[in-house]
Amino acid sequence: MAVIKVGPIVSDIRNSIGDTTFARNSWGLFTRKRVKPAYDPEDVSPRRQAVHDAMTFLHAEWRTTLDAAQRATWNQSPRDVGALGDRICLTGRHAFIKTNVIEVLAGHVYIPTAPPILYAAGVPVITWTAEVTAGVVIEAVDPPVAGNAVLQAQLSPVLPPTRNFWKGPWATIHWIDQAHPPPVTLSEGQPYLIGDRFFARVRFIDHVGRVSVTNYKTLDIRADP
Repeated sequence: MAVIKVGPIVSDIRNSIGDTTFARNSWGLFTRKRVKPAYDPEDVSPRRQAVHDAMTFLHAEWRTTLDAAQRATWNQSPRDVGALGDRICLTGRHAFIKTNVIEVLAGHVYIPTAPPILYAAGVPVITWTAEVTAGVVIEAVDPPVAGNAVLQAQLSPVLPPTRNFWKGPWATIHWIDQAHPPPVTLSEGQPYLIGDRFFARVRFIDHVGRVSVTNYKTLDIRADP
């Protein structure tokens, strides 16, 4: 789906036109693709169910467990920047869930108070080797961090070599949820064929809840060493 800016000639518009929905929130007018929410608990993958459960749990914790002072730290957290350079003003609840969903999925206790700086300075560096018969080995070189940190590595499905980007869905292949000296080596045992392409992404959350920039890499299976 393309990202667009609504020009000044459009001052206010609501509802949907075709597949485009026009809406407004606390920070102004925005557009999104019209989708019909679908969640069938009888027809869902274990991974999707785990993410759904983690987000539901964190939403409930925000409403019933966090006190006013803790929620205030998330409400004052720094803002994201969108693909077109505009600020995305997350609510405190959104920032809390975005930061902690990885922690919960990795089996950690969530971080109740926002860190002074929401984003970590380091970026995981991906290097990799591949064997068609043995699968893929990814080395995610993360900054040395204290315990309760999480390093997450994800892969796309196998794709044709003509595919130049991948937005999702992603399959998490590994959680590293304790302190490790870099580099961290992650092995994925699924075999691939010569000529296959897939995408990898790695990110980490440090022990105080700062999220790193996500590192994306295109991986091509060219030969079997």
